[in-house]
Amino acid sequence: MVAAAVATLAILGAGFFVLRGRRPFVSRFDADIRRLVSPGRIGETLEVLAKSPHRAGTPANAAVADEIARRLTAAGLKPWSDVHDVELWEPVALSLALTKPVPKSFDLHERALAEDPATAVAKAELPFLAYAPDADVEAPVVYAGFGAPADFAALRKAGVDVRGKIALVKAQGVCRGMKTLAAERAGVAGLLIYIEPRDQGIVKAPYPLGPSTNRWAASRGTLLKYFLRPGDPRRARAAGVDTQPKIPALAISQDVAEALLREIGGPAPPADWKGLLDAPYRLGPGPARARMTVRGKTVRASLRNVLATIPGGDPKAAPVVLGSHIDAWVYGAVDPSSGAAAVLEVAAVLATLAERGWAPSRPVVFAFFDGEEFGMLGSTRWLEPRLTGVDLPALAFLNVDSAVRANDFYASTTPGLRGPLAEVLALVSDPDSGRSLLETSGEPALPGFSSDAAPFLGFSATPVAELSFGRWYGSYHTLYDTATWLKRFGDPGFRRTAVLARVVALYVGALATPRFFPLRFVELSDFTNREIREIQGRHPESIAWVPQTARSLTNQIEGFEAGARAWEGRTRASRGPGKDAGQFDRNVSLALGAFGSHGEAFGRGCRLWGPSPETGCGALGLPALEEAVSRSDRAAAARETDRLAAAFSRAREQLAIANLLAEGGRRARPGSAGARRP
Repeated sequence: MVAAAVATLAILGAGFFVLRGRRPFVSRFDADIRRLVSPGRIGETLEVLAKSPHRAGTPANAAVADEIARRLTAAGLKPWSDVHDVELWEPVALSLALTKPVPKSFDLHERALAEDPATAVAKAELPFLAYAPDADVEAPVVYAGFGAPADFAALRKAGVDVRGKIALVKAQGVCRGMKTLAAERAGVAGLLIYIEPRDQGIVKAPYPLGPSTNRWAASRGTLLKYFLRPGDPRRARAAGVDTQPKIPALAISQDVAEALLREIGGPAPPADWKGLLDAPYRLGPGPARARMTVRGKTVRASLRNVLATIPGGDPKAAPVVLGSHIDAWVYGAVDPSSGAAAVLEVAAVLATLAERGWAPSRPVVFAFFDGEEFGMLGSTRWLEPRLTGVDLPALAFLNVDSAVRANDFYASTTPGLRGPLAEVLALVSDPDSGRSLLETSGEPALPGFSSDAAPFLGFSATPVAELSFGRWYGSYHTLYDTATWLKRFGDPGFRRTAVLARVVALYVGALATPRFFPLRFVELSDFTNREIREIQGRHPESIAWVPQTARSLTNQIEGFEAGARAWEGRTRASRGPGKDAGQFDRNVSLALGAFGSHGEAFGRGCRLWGPSPETGCGALGLPALEEAVSRSDRAAAARETDRLAAAFSRAREQLAIANLLAEGGRRARPGSAGARRP
């Protein structure tokens, strides 16, 4: 009797497991993930990762890589390393002085704070902007806003001659490399970059009294023009792209910027250029005159990416890659240690689920890239050998650079990944308001080109998502990005980092588990139609000849949508795992790859998005079409219209093959159609 009862329970239990295994990953494992994610463990991990300054190429950074590998091993995974040599830059001597009207030398170091013992290393951690060329420049100073191309155009219109001058610019707005490029084109002799308090959004008390930037903070960073091509500048030169700056630049504090602004005369700037420092904010040039000196050295260093994998049911299936980075400018408690801690937590949670029976259809790769801060060196080097042929290097790349910068949840994704993310966000509540993150986050924008997402976006059509709480924080790239700052102001109790880890774990599982990869291809056509309308709105004179009037493109998008909706219906109807996912993934990869431009220059690796020519770091939809229309080049616009139509046609063919395979009908050879390149 007892034996029969046990047997019956075993049968019922096995049946329940089978039924549960057919449920979507999110509903199946959400409760488990919520229990497994540990804010305390996240905090302990972060304290260890951010205990020392660990710039790329230093022994301290190698120790962080060792620690990440150790924690992956403790989670039951088998980490491996991808090691490569790169060119880094180190400062030798940096100085700045006001030579007129009253000579004054400036101390470029940040200040140690008694309230934060970690800042005691201030004198050993001189702020610098990597790859600045050696120079000794003395010239009048001008104030150039954000240093964007449009700002230098505004100065020319105002009659301010910036040629041969030193330009004082604000740190935000456009990326450093774009500031450098715009300044070079304008004829500027040197750049001084400071953090303007007005640009921090809601201004709160400065650190250590509050979370905002204090008067002594200076924001480090790379000057590489990585929007032209990320990665080691030596390899970029070999590819025919010069990404290094041509003019010197220094990172300076608000204290130093205020002293300079007080001495700059000339016309008043536009109202939105004025900041909150105790200075008149004039454009110049002069009477302020400054001397800046930069001496540095290029050093060869070995960088080490650390990776680990949860195998998929089908070893031939393409991977879902979850990434963060290792290196920091100083302590990097937020950037990147909070992101790395969140990804390590996700790795531990998903490894536990795998031990308990979760079986993803495709591999999940955890990637901790090195050298991100110098210009995405590690991620670019890892990706380059995977860009051969027509297959994508991954079905998706999810990036968590910094877990918590502010209180609001922020996601940026390429089209296709937004629907699966929305399903996850609808289940997870904001830790303060209690409302779902879907309600509070708004519609995702395109990911930018200032993180490890850049090589995936610029070299290929790989779907990309970046997830975090907030976009900006007061200690960004400064000495004050410490565990103390994070625990007091950024994420007390690590509640938000824990919520983010839950979101990411659910999102990774939702993408990796189903037999059919759940990309919403309809989002690609919706995105393209919307971008065409926006291009027309920006260039109304082009309405008569922009592609919306070209029936070939319209017809191809409509045909693609029909196939995309059929595929989406299939993915929604079958969310359980499958050991044959690879044969469908190949056609999904080729359908996505139809929008790629294999072999073209960085930034044109996908027809649908690329880096903004105005900001560098931002993204632009349909970049080749936008460029042609902005030049009123009808022939180029027509060519790009034809390429887009051909891409939608090839993508439709691949989805049709995947649908045939899924129906068990005619055995089409995966990748046999539509693999042609334009």
